[in-house]
Amino acid sequence: MNKKVIGFKSDKDSSDKLNSYVIKKQITKKEWFEGHLNRDILQSKLELNVREKFVTIPASEYAELLANNPQNHSKIICDRIVDHILSQDVEITFDNLWSETKIFQQMNSIECSRKIEGDIEVIHCNHQMGMNVSIFLVYLAIEMLQITKESTFVSKIVLSNNFILKIKKKVNRG
Repeated sequence: MNKKVIGFKSDKDSSDKLNSYVIKKQITKKEWFEGHLNRDILQSKLELNVREKFVTIPASEYAELLANNPQNHSKIICDRIVDHILSQDVEITFDNLWSETKIFQQMNSIECSRKIEGDIEVIHCNHQMGMNVSIFLVYLAIEMLQITKESTFVSKIVLSNNFILKIKKKVNRG
């Protein structure tokens, strides 16, 4: 791996804040820089408009925001994902829509896997964000299935920090 020195000048106050922060979090300045850079790059992939405003909130508060109606929230986010896909001139497929959630998953340390078991696809996600986030993500996937009509919903198991969703590809009869 090629290494390169990156340096920049800042005022003393910013330098002191950074030094204090990395000591408190027990990370290096390099780790801080790379973490923020990666987060900003991922966030830019989700933007509908250049420099769109994003907010960062604790997972527990996000789960509480979803508490009123995580299923309705999934429809709103699915519409946003569809708009984002269309803005890139990409075909609306379940795979393309679901791949957009991978950025959200990376930003929030959500582990998702997709496996084929016979004629069923199993989507399994683990997170530490609570039941409302599980419900939200399940219904987000179901919304995507309804939009694309490529697969049908088979079953779901929704728990507080994970879920399993089973779907089945529709057979094209030419």
